Amino acid sequence: MKNVKESLSIAGQSGGKTLLEPNESLMQGRVAVVADPTGAAIGLVEWSESMAEGAR
Repeated sequence: MKNVKESLSIAGQSGGKTLLEPNESLMQGRVAVVADPTGAAIGLVEWSESMAEGAR
């Protein structure tokens, strides 16, 4: 994911609810959790540049 904050905004506009605000101290990237309109939780991860390079 390229932008967690933008994705959270889109989810909110679509009826989703943020369960965990973006946190930069987890997993060497930005992590957030959102629930869709039915309540299903979805994890969002925006990797730091160093982590993204290692995953390629």
